Amino acid sequence: MGVSPIHASLKSVASLSPQVSTPVARVDIVLVNNTVTCQSGGICPRPQLTWSVSPRPATVLQNATEVHEDDQGLYDISGSLRTVYSDTESTYSCSVQNEHSARKATMRQHPPMQSAAKSEVLLPCNSSGLDDITWTFNHHQTILRRQAGQEEVVETEWQQHVRDLSESGSLLLYVTSSAQSEGTYRCTLRYADEEDVTHIELKILQDPIEEGSNRTHWITLGLILAFILSAIVISIIIRRIKFKPKKKTKTAGEGISGLPSSPLLPLVWSFLQVKQHLAPDPVLRLPPVTHSLQV
Repeated sequence: MGVSPIHASLKSVASLSPQVSTPVARVDIVLVNNTVTCQSGGICPRPQLTWSVSPRPATVLQNATEVHEDDQGLYDISGSLRTVYSDTESTYSCSVQNEHSARKATMRQHPPMQSAAKSEVLLPCNSSGLDDITWTFNHHQTILRRQAGQEEVVETEWQQHVRDLSESGSLLLYVTSSAQSEGTYRCTLRYADEEDVTHIELKILQDPIEEGSNRTHWITLGLILAFILSAIVISIIIRRIKFKPKKKTKTAGEGISGLPSSPLLPLVWSFLQVKQHLAPDPVLRLPPVTHSLQV
């Protein structure tokens, strides 16, 4: 069976068309819950991902890599390392490369920092004179960015918090409360073929006066609830005592149905008993007369 002229021409054109090459433009490296993740995208031809951990590679428990190709023939690649614990002594490096280009991202974790609420804290970063620097909060929220030959740009929501950005890249920040300022801060330096990331976890210490006020608030609330519960229990007990049914005493002549007695009933009752004795009636059965019957 022969090949149609149309299929033959398409095949020849495809064979003559060179494969489009898209270099590795950026590599992102992130640390979340003792897992370091590295990713890049929009690459062609198919890339590879390699890790380097120093000086303690034994802390790595698991290494996984995934590669996906989109409908345009471009590749996305992602790799992750799961570590034993939060290691502030190791440096993690991730390299993404193919036959045409390569790029690396390096991350080092700074020891955890603490700061009092409503005060200034200096977050360290060493840019070594580099102009391309970005500070972010909780991985996704940009605080500021400084590029070569340009003024630093501070995001609107952070303008009241950023006090200064030093030549080395360290950030002087005014922190307010744990809800607004506590979290992960990242200083990212971008070189020609590498990203260098400093990862900092910042904890905000609660104001002792505010902490005491909160404790007093909860104690007061607990006392109010205890008082309300006690009042409910006492009310239930009083109601049960007040409406407790009293014992009744049936006197002579009071019928089985509990009807009130009459002065004639004892005489009638005695007459019926004498009649029953003299002329017994098998149907009529009368109990003896009693003057009092306790219920």
